[in-house]
Amino acid sequence: MKEKSSESKKFGKWFYVIMLAITVAILALLGVWAWTKNNLYLYLLLGLCPIYVLHIVLSIVLTGRHADRAQAARSELLAVALDPTAEIVYLTYLGGERRVKRPSRRKKDYLAEFYTRGADVELLKRHLWFDLSEREEEELLRHRLGQLEIAYPLLSEIKGKKVLVQSAFYDTAKDLPQFSALFGENQIILYGE
Repeated sequence: MKEKSSESKKFGKWFYVIMLAITVAILALLGVWAWTKNNLYLYLLLGLCPIYVLHIVLSIVLTGRHADRAQAARSELLAVALDPTAEIVYLTYLGGERRVKRPSRRKKDYLAEFYTRGADVELLKRHLWFDLSEREEEELLRHRLGQLEIAYPLLSEIKGKKVLVQSAFYDTAKDLPQFSALFGENQIILYGE
């Protein structure tokens, strides 16, 4: 829900700026037309009215799409994360160090892979960063339930799992309040040291 409100705030700011500009233009044209009685200003005013209505309609449609996408990503994550067989989460941070300290609510900076209990943790530690043999990759694939690219707010939905986290990411994020739910409610295993 917080992700939706953040998107709405950013989107709403531009919505209001554009609405204000169009409204001022319409009122100015109406004033100039009333003063001069020149029909050119009336035609310009009438030309802005459909743009005004179109802007409102497009804003409503786009806001709904953003909310639907955020809800779909959350539902997909919850479906996999709440699966009782998904006991291990391999979390990879894909962004820069600066964004760890100020995480984006919209950018999908995290790759979460979900595995069953039988997945070999030592193989997972070497999974993305080191070449595994074809047999080892097949072994991991047998236990993988799925993967998702997610944004920062959805990390707090991961609870009661063994979470493999990059050591560099953990060193930067361990004391930040934004990640306290992730680190506090899961067993953290570091990789890539």
